[in-house]
Amino acid sequence: MPPLERLGPYLIQRPLGSGGMGTVFLGVDETTGKRAAIKVLSPALGGDASFRERFATEIETLKKLEHPNIVQLLGFGEQDGQLFYAMEMVDGCSLQQELRTGRHFGWREVARIGIQVCQALKHAHDRGVIHRDLKPANLLYATDDQIKLADFGIAKLYGMSQLTVVGGVIGTADYMSPEQGEGKGVTARSDLYSLGSVLYALLAGRPPFASRTAAEVIHRLRYEEALPVRRLAPDTPEEFELIIAQLLEKDPAKRVATALAVASRLKAMKYGLSAGPPAEKQHQHFSLAADEEYRLVGETDEHRELIAQGDTRLVSPTEHEIMRQRDSLERHGNPTVAMSGLIAPSEQPQEAGSKESAEAEQTANTHFTTFDEAARQRATALAESDESTPLWLKIAPLLAAGALIATGIWYLSRPLSAEVLYSRIMEVAKEGETSDLARVEDQIREFARRFPQDERAGEVRALHEELELYRLQRQYERRARLRGGRDSLGLLERAYLEATQLAATNPRRAMAKLEALLEVFSVGQLTDSDHRCLKLAREQLGQLQAKNQGVATADLKEILRRLDDADQLSQDDPDRAQAVRRGVIELYGDKPWAESAVTRARAALQP
Repeated sequence: MPPLERLGPYLIQRPLGSGGMGTVFLGVDETTGKRAAIKVLSPALGGDASFRERFATEIETLKKLEHPNIVQLLGFGEQDGQLFYAMEMVDGCSLQQELRTGRHFGWREVARIGIQVCQALKHAHDRGVIHRDLKPANLLYATDDQIKLADFGIAKLYGMSQLTVVGGVIGTADYMSPEQGEGKGVTARSDLYSLGSVLYALLAGRPPFASRTAAEVIHRLRYEEALPVRRLAPDTPEEFELIIAQLLEKDPAKRVATALAVASRLKAMKYGLSAGPPAEKQHQHFSLAADEEYRLVGETDEHRELIAQGDTRLVSPTEHEIMRQRDSLERHGNPTVAMSGLIAPSEQPQEAGSKESAEAEQTANTHFTTFDEAARQRATALAESDESTPLWLKIAPLLAAGALIATGIWYLSRPLSAEVLYSRIMEVAKEGETSDLARVEDQIREFARRFPQDERAGEVRALHEELELYRLQRQYERRARLRGGRDSLGLLERAYLEATQLAATNPRRAMAKLEALLEVFSVGQLTDSDHRCLKLAREQLGQLQAKNQGVATADLKEILRRLDDADQLSQDDPDRAQAVRRGVIELYGDKPWAESAVTRARAALQP
């Protein structure tokens, strides 16, 4: 294929890098002089319908997004059968490049970066887009300190078919969520897990589960807990560590619910702690690469040698000077080629071999649509259809819509009845986990406030108490995992945590410890924190006792069945029957719940 000289309105300067689906070029709009990064689908893939569809999906994703913290789509088109799109050119480098230099990020700067990433994710999630590959390499640090989220090449649009790869895993192992590592479906909370990994890496200098192979990363991701970040970055505030720990929860339901909530917590932490002015960027690096996915293409032997040694940040002096220049023109220009649509229009029949036929064929395969123009075309189509509509037909829908809206506002503003509130609360309580009660916490509070005399008020209050105790339990567990471990907990809290952690392996021992804890700490002067912990201990003890009772009943039935079998053996094999009875006494003689079975076995052994 001959070298590209022009794509749409852009004069191609040189390649910036190449990746799995194609090549990125530096282009300059010949009308405005504005630079852009032009991504072109590889000619080898251009004839594959599935790859063309995936490339088109990437463009459709980008068309939904217009935010200062997301690399902006400028336009898209096709030229001589080659699909391409143009993105804004970002002067700066990726966070991955910064990390490779050994750059130290202060916690205030990381918080500021996190807030900007959250703003980008909220914009995307609100429009049904999950990034699925959030990582430092896809976060560009512009020279004006603005963070730009890039590379939506494997993003998922809600409602669209799932992208597939061998093994079903899409994303970068170091920063992917556990559900991605298992090949399960992803949600917006998968992006939030990746955000937690990015924040961790910026503070600690490495991702949470850094390993030699992707398989090892995924194994640790699924089965291990990340080392608390303050052990690697001691200057990090405890609240920041808690935010990251919650983002890195294995269970998506236990993570912070939304990007907006994460941003709010980061802002509250950042401005609530007075520890000096925010850390400034220590130094700047420049790169023409718009994405770490692409390798830089050297223009000189010296440049290529540096790249071979792993230094992809260095550029030639000429490139460096070009990249330092800031573009003072308008954000969107008026390209000379502007035809609508991504798919080329149908060709008109022409005489074979004629000059007109060749020109028509070239025109049919060459078009470019700017991002702004696509929006203008939709608006123009609506305006043209509107001009032919009589005035009364225009006004009538507006009046009807106004009446409908007013009715809707009146209807929605009515307080919900006790029946409706209760049904919504119990729908979640019966089908979900305790953590899911947070979704209806507002309804729980409203029910308790408005209907305190309702016969179901006690049941609703119990659910709210259950949610509060669950949160307290999670708080103890997180604090125990953080720097200082159990030493950060009080004496009562440590005793409680040790008792409950026995529940999985030795529930009866756990019950004994909880009973002893309640005896020891229920006397004397108690703080509010002590009262909450004792309340949680009583709740856990009650649950263990109920569960243990059920297990004991089932175990007793099984032992009695064994004794029934021994009775049947008495005629044919009396020695074997007696051996079974002696075994029951040996195994369960000290178990109060098995007393009836042990008594029966002893009676049968009597001559």
